[in-house]
Amino acid sequence: PATIYGHICSAVGDWIDPASVRFAYHFTAETTFTDLEHIHAGGDLGPITAKRQRELAAAGYPDATVYGESTVTPFKRELLFRPRLTLYLDRIDLVDAFRSPHYAVVLGRSQDLCSYPPGGIAVIDLEQRYDVYYAHTLLPIAMGRAWVGVLR
Repeated sequence: PATIYGHICSAVGDWIDPASVRFAYHFTAETTFTDLEHIHAGGDLGPITAKRQRELAAAGYPDATVYGESTVTPFKRELLFRPRLTLYLDRIDLVDAFRSPHYAVVLGRSQDLCSYPPGGIAVIDLEQRYDVYYAHTLLPIAMGRAWVGVLR
């Protein structure tokens, strides 16, 4: 919910009262894959001498450059291929914010840019139903308690 709330606020361009909006969403991705990413952990960011650069290289830090000392820490990161988020909000007044979002559209990390497809923002009418099938769904705990006899 915090990520969805942040997504809504980034479209609006300001903080909104989280109690003022109800939401539901459906999220899928075609597949996942693993890629290598790295973090540059900087030390002294000032220029370093050629002598210090040789010392760092001999100590196992060949990535030290004339711009300063740093170390690179690689790690594996799982990425989603072709993620798709369908977001349902009960606030029609927010439609224009999603048609022209105030900030860049991201899902999670700031480098994970996304976009709303042309015609992808729409106002629809939802119908309340009781005869439904849930799959890959998180439900409020109170709903589970009310349905204990059905779920067993």
